[in-house]
Amino acid sequence: MALFYLTPNSQRATSRQPATTTQPDVTSTAEESRVAHWLTRNGSTENSGWRGVHSVLILLKRPITLALLCQCSELLRLHEFHFSATFMICLTGNVHHRSYRGVDTGYAQQTEAQLALRFCDIAARHHVKLTLFVTGKTCLEEPDTAATLGRHTHCEIGGHTFCAFRSIKHWLSTHLGGSILGPAAMQRGDIEKTIAAIRDVTGKRITAWRNHGFQHDALTYPLLSEQGIQIVSDRVAISTTAVERVSQELLSLPVNTLPDHEHVLHGKYVAGRTHFAQLEARKTIQEWLETIEHQAEAIDQLGGIATILAHPLCMEIADGMQSFEQLCRFLSRYETRWVSEMLCARG
Repeated sequence: MALFYLTPNSQRATSRQPATTTQPDVTSTAEESRVAHWLTRNGSTENSGWRGVHSVLILLKRPITLALLCQCSELLRLHEFHFSATFMICLTGNVHHRSYRGVDTGYAQQTEAQLALRFCDIAARHHVKLTLFVTGKTCLEEPDTAATLGRHTHCEIGGHTFCAFRSIKHWLSTHLGGSILGPAAMQRGDIEKTIAAIRDVTGKRITAWRNHGFQHDALTYPLLSEQGIQIVSDRVAISTTAVERVSQELLSLPVNTLPDHEHVLHGKYVAGRTHFAQLEARKTIQEWLETIEHQAEAIDQLGGIATILAHPLCMEIADGMQSFEQLCRFLSRYETRWVSEMLCARG
């Protein structure tokens, strides 16, 4: 749907397919008049919320009837949804420390932090804002590079755990405790160390967070709120074009476009380097770019937020960041925001 915020006392919004109907897709002229009158009386056709509802019904090929709009009105009232009139884009990326060894690490000549500087320069060249979720260990291993990232005018820094769950403690927690995240004390310590490392090197007090691999449990969000984190981008939800309220203190901004790492042919994930079955669902970097553009345009029609995940390392390996430059050129047509700015983007 269009951009909305969930209040703390409401149930989590769920995505449901519309029931099949034998009604024609074209609304009668008389019904159109009744709908227009109702919209004028209940929030005008210029109201962004009802434009969003109207767009969704059109995309679902549902006849726009007065009864259906009344049902939507009751749903909005019960769940206290609030719409924003402005379509926005959040471009995000993840940055790991020099000693991190992931599947892509060996395919680039520079560290992820060094690549992130080029990433920021490209975004700035097209006046595109960018939020980079950085591990705390990056600040310890490459303080000068991390400090430069923190000074970049188009870049916001968020937390991405301290070490991406690569430590003896996390190994033990996985094999003995059954969870890589660990108990509350272990998670709290990881969050505190990350915030402190970023603050000490960049001078910035972060309010945005993304856990490594989107991994979190029932303890994670309350602990993040306790440490002053106000917004997370910690899951992929293609069907959501909204900021969601997790609690009174915490909002969630899901990634709602195709993530690059899991879907782009690059590095290990090309013919001859891995089993064919692992490549079937992947796209070329150009196909991925076209998909992102189409998804952003569709979300634009709904007046929502398009949240994009593009890793500097993945973009470099795929084609030397050429497609990322094309992406930024495309995004320059729209209003881009940092993730933390979604805290103020209330309709």
